[in-house]
Amino acid sequence: MKRRIQFPVKGSFYYSADMAMDLSLLHPDEPLKFQLEPDNIYDQNAVQIWLPKSVQACFEVNDSNEDAVISHGLLLGYVPRTLAPKITFYIRHQDSLEVTVRRCARLGKQIEIDCQVTINQAWLHYLNLMIHATIVTQLHRLKRFKQRLFFK
Repeated sequence: MKRRIQFPVKGSFYYSADMAMDLSLLHPDEPLKFQLEPDNIYDQNAVQIWLPKSVQACFEVNDSNEDAVISHGLLLGYVPRTLAPKITFYIRHQDSLEVTVRRCARLGKQIEIDCQVTINQAWLHYLNLMIHATIVTQLHRLKRFKQRLFFK
């Protein structure tokens, strides 16, 4: 049975999310792709989140960020570290995962992107992943709320 999990994209400030927002490439239900990064020195379970869009349009607008734009499209950020091992398992053991943009917004210099993953999973494993993703999402929202409240 297909089930949906929603979580925030981490690190969007450091990658090409700003460029994608400027080019109006991010919309709700926009398809995304996962890319495993096992050679990441900080997290061997790191999972990149890519927006598979035309690279030519990105090079015409901004040539200074060429290292972030490769054949995959635009690197938006990463799956949160605590969810990465579970998402890595699903990437390796399922034929395809449907990943889409759920919500995207610019808040000052920060860009918030929530993505949604559709997985084919039994209830018990789904419940575990859903609870974990909900906790990560709520902690992310609390952090953003505190930043807006105290650092205006």
